[in-house]
Amino acid sequence: MIRRPAGQTWRQFLAAQAHAIAACDFLVVETVLLKRLYVLVFIEHGTRRVHLAGVTANSTGAWTVQQCACR
Repeated sequence: MIRRPAGQTWRQFLAAQAHAIAACDFLVVETVLLKRLYVLVFIEHGTRRVHLAGVTANSTGAWTVQQCACR
């Protein structure tokens, strides 16, 4: 559990730690040929950069772990 310093709001805490915070998300993309692709991206909050981790037509747990391990 993350504890923020006393006297500091969550907004201030998150702003101070933004360089170390990352998030990930799955996107589903429907192609022109009606195929579904799964896209895994990572987002750096400090720089607001988006990193493409991988794209697949068959998303599995093993594939996701492999993509995360490569980053």
